[in-house]
Amino acid sequence: MSYDRRRSRQAGAGIRLRTLCALVVLLAAVVFDLQWIWGVLFLFWSAQSLFAGVTFLVEPVYRDENPRLFWAIAALWLGLSLALIATDVAGLVA
Repeated sequence: MSYDRRRSRQAGAGIRLRTLCALVVLLAAVVFDLQWIWGVLFLFWSAQSLFAGVTFLVEPVYRDENPRLFWAIAALWLGLSLALIATDVAGLVA
């Protein structure tokens, strides 16, 4: 499975608006020290990996080729997302 879709799109076919918005939100998360936003991003990556059967950590890791490594990375993304969200929620409660 290839994720290279550059050939199917015309060059300069438009700005990826959702990606641009995500970059702005992540910049705000860094500036205002909002860890839960990073948690939501990791949660999104986890869900996307589970549905697609491929995750990325330096290079693509496919579920059918390396199942143990795939599940280890997916669990890491999920664990990090829950930890980051819990850290901010605990800070609000305390």
